[in-house]
Amino acid sequence: MKRRLPALLSAVLLSAPLAVAAAPPAYAAPYVNVHPVLDRDDPAHPVTVTVRVRGEGVAQVRAWFADSRFGGGWAALGYLRLISGTAQDGTWQGTLPVSVEEHPGEHWAVVYAEDAEGRKLAEGANTFRACYSPVYSGVTATPAVIDADHRTVTASGAISYRTSRDAPPQPADGLPVKLLGTPGTTETGADGRFTVQGDATARPELYNDAEGVVCQGRQTIPATVQQTITALSARLGFTGPVPAGSTVTVRGELVRGGAGGPAFLGPGEVIQAWIRPFDGGDLRYLGSVDELGPGGSYAISFAATPGELIVQYVPNANGLLLPSERRRTLEVTPAGP
Repeated sequence: MKRRLPALLSAVLLSAPLAVAAAPPAYAAPYVNVHPVLDRDDPAHPVTVTVRVRGEGVAQVRAWFADSRFGGGWAALGYLRLISGTAQDGTWQGTLPVSVEEHPGEHWAVVYAEDAEGRKLAEGANTFRACYSPVYSGVTATPAVIDADHRTVTASGAISYRTSRDAPPQPADGLPVKLLGTPGTTETGADGRFTVQGDATARPELYNDAEGVVCQGRQTIPATVQQTITALSARLGFTGPVPAGSTVTVRGELVRGGAGGPAFLGPGEVIQAWIRPFDGGDLRYLGSVDELGPGGSYAISFAATPGELIVQYVPNANGLLLPSERRRTLEVTPAGP
């Protein structure tokens, strides 16, 4: 009797209907766009996360804050509410207050779009920065006019911040400050004040990196940039056509106007040469020089190509110098048989 029991159990199991778990439906990954915004005017500093979702199978959306996109979660918004459209084609939103003092800096809002069983169909993420906007005040600059002969700029002022719209200003202590367009850098004192100096190569502008609870910021300075004219010469050293296949060298000097007369420009300035074919084709680059020699001299060599030779000095658009160029006709004799 004992020997027949396994066989009887096998027969019962084989005759019983099989229950097969249904596989979850397959959906294409939905589109998920995440947009977090910190309200710096509200003393509670709520971060509102708005998520646009489009795709089949979406039934719920949840979100949390993290120090990186792939980990370090420190606050959960939970499941977001649908504020417009449908679950498969709509906008979801959730809000959670954040302590800027406890969590300063850049963070991620991470979002999962899920089906009704809580299975992840897609994810999205975007960053927000928990910080207070810097407020520049009392900014001064010396000299009032900056040009190629008067490059040294001194800018002073103070930086503060408010923890909400109606809160009193607080000095931004120990904030790194740069005078963009110059190598000048400094740091604010305990009262938020600063003085920074540098030799300008472009239109100066104050800039502070994000530090602690203070956001990155910029501020213009009350100084006018007076751009100086430049003059570029271009000599080919020959007259008439040149043989096809030969090497052509254009030489010249770059100078600028100065308080004491023309002044030669030196390293850091770039001269470029181009050719515009006689048949009206596109400009073709021939070469450049970014290290001028004595007296602002340069030389650029290239294979002889018929067309209009264009030699250009094109400085930074926000710089202290104006562009200049020279044009020459370059004729080339055809190659022999």
